[in-house]
Amino acid sequence: MESSILNEMGNLFIAIKLEAAPRLIKLVRNTQVLMRKERIRWIPDVELNVKLADINVSGTDDLKGVIAKLNGLVEGMPTFSTNIRGFGNMGSHLLSAGVEQNSDFLTLRQKLNEALVDYKEPDQIDFVPNILLARINSLVDKRLFFKLVDANRMIEFDELQVKEVCLMSSELNAYGPVVSVKESFQLEEQFIEEAV
Repeated sequence: MESSILNEMGNLFIAIKLEAAPRLIKLVRNTQVLMRKERIRWIPDVELNVKLADINVSGTDDLKGVIAKLNGLVEGMPTFSTNIRGFGNMGSHLLSAGVEQNSDFLTLRQKLNEALVDYKEPDQIDFVPNILLARINSLVDKRLFFKLVDANRMIEFDELQVKEVCLMSSELNAYGPVVSVKESFQLEEQFIEEAV
């Protein structure tokens, strides 16, 4: 029974779900039009996220442990904002957008690494959190692809409001991976008191 529950969960990871990024989405749409003849699997808007860590669980006890750690992690942690910046790529296989790693973002990652040390896969040396936009099967016009990436590498897109951390899963179906939120953990909203 346990293994069937975990199989239904797919590959688990911790991420910040993207709620609104109109400038990024507009540029992605324009890029889709320019690259329409290429074999590219674009990530649906509703699945866009900033992946923070991959999770390994071997049973429901591990899963409960991850959920408990995430509940403890967000307790007392304030919401914050950072910026979505520029296109990036891993060769001609992936297209992504960058995320500014300001002090609040780095604090979140550090606390996450400490809290989930027993459950997360170690970060690869070159791991940089980003927003995966597309998986590229093949490119006929590589020059156009790299030109578009380079032209938009330094652009500032949108402000990213970080109000929650999500336990997400990526499940494979006939059309490719489908990403969904399994549980979300709210950071504490900060209220500014008005001077009387």
